Amino acid sequence: MSEISVDSSVYRPSPGEVPEPSTAQELRALVALAVPIALAQFAQILLSLTDTTIVGRTSSVALAGAGLGRALSFAFASILIGVAGALEPLASQALGAGSPNRAFSAFERAVRAVLWLSLPTLALIAGSFGVSSYVGLPADVSHASAMFLLGHAPAIPMFGLFLCARSFLQSHEKTRPIVIAAIVANLVNVPMCLLLVHTLRWGAFGAGLASTISTGVLTVVCMRAAYKLKPSTPIEAQDDVTLGTVLRLSFPIGLQFLAEIGVFSFVGVLAGTLGATAGGAHQIALNLASFTFMGALGISAATSTRVGLAVGQRRSPRRVGLLGIAVGTGFMALGATVFWLAPRLIAQLFSQNESVIAIAVPLLRIAALFQLFDGAQAVASGALRGIADVRFAFGANVVAHWFVGLPIAVFLCFYAHMGVVGLWWGLTAGLVTIALVTTARFALRAGQTDASSAVA
Repeated sequence: MSEISVDSSVYRPSPGEVPEPSTAQELRALVALAVPIALAQFAQILLSLTDTTIVGRTSSVALAGAGLGRALSFAFASILIGVAGALEPLASQALGAGSPNRAFSAFERAVRAVLWLSLPTLALIAGSFGVSSYVGLPADVSHASAMFLLGHAPAIPMFGLFLCARSFLQSHEKTRPIVIAAIVANLVNVPMCLLLVHTLRWGAFGAGLASTISTGVLTVVCMRAAYKLKPSTPIEAQDDVTLGTVLRLSFPIGLQFLAEIGVFSFVGVLAGTLGATAGGAHQIALNLASFTFMGALGISAATSTRVGLAVGQRRSPRRVGLLGIAVGTGFMALGATVFWLAPRLIAQLFSQNESVIAIAVPLLRIAALFQLFDGAQAVASGALRGIADVRFAFGANVVAHWFVGLPIAVFLCFYAHMGVVGLWWGLTAGLVTIALVTTARFALRAGQTDASSAVA
């Protein structure tokens, strides 16, 4: 069980020294941490939904182009997301073991890793756009996507820094600055997007630039709050976390996110080849599904933190993780119900084009189904991060999404002539697979760990 603890050299309480909370107590602690993180996540995705709404009311071409540009940038930003993901177990396990200096050292190393990895990440985004331009995208959609990426590029490194600050704050269960930052960013984003997209008529470029400005707000507020938690005592050699430790954990996590986000981005490119109408409908459904998914991500982050704390305190992480998976799936059931009952009403909020709405309605009904499995896999992956089991989730995501979901999506879309609806059924197949596999993996791995064997 060598991956349960990210560092066995740190002092940890003796088994049984920290009392095991009851299920009700653990549930309250999990929800208390998850709710503000989820609220912040909702506020973050509201930034892109605002851009989508404003751009979508200008033209379906600008909507499809901006959506594609955002998908490409987010896919390769998964490299930076991996760094923040690595910080979750490093900081939470250190704090569980009573070592705040080590937690802060991990945060500083994560910040440095983001700065070093930002340039190659931007290069990969530029390269991916160059490749996507040769897969049959309409010229006007391709141009709109390029303009969005031009305005959005500075947001990529700032987004990575924000995620590191957020992971560090949530490991301390200090979530208020995250919520405040997200709210302020939205208050800035709405007038900026209206100014740049509508008043100045900069279209997709204006949406990208507004996103950069609002991301800057997120980053500044959360980084300031994170550095206020710097310990007053100097960090000694035994508390120093090496850059290699951060990267060793971050690359599998980043590649896992790349495998998942990448398949959605690639499907977005395929949807774009079907025309601006299908591409626009795809972006509406994807943005809405992403909105509800933010709640699952909040629960995932809280579960990762609580699992990490349990490991640091030498308690069994199994009940904590399974409880989080149940809460995440239950939450996503609420979003699934709304998508199933009122798809047309929701789609009309983002487009007045009847052709776009007609395609978006069945996509939202499919999204109602995959919401359940998307929530389960997100929280299960967070639970696995909490015990530092990061390599398995990467391999499982590659197989489930690229060797199960994508082939089904391509077959149904282009050979069964189901169009963009077929693409979404393929995505659903991948999510069902990864949800079952990761949940089983966590139950098995955590079940093999008790209070005495949780540390390597």
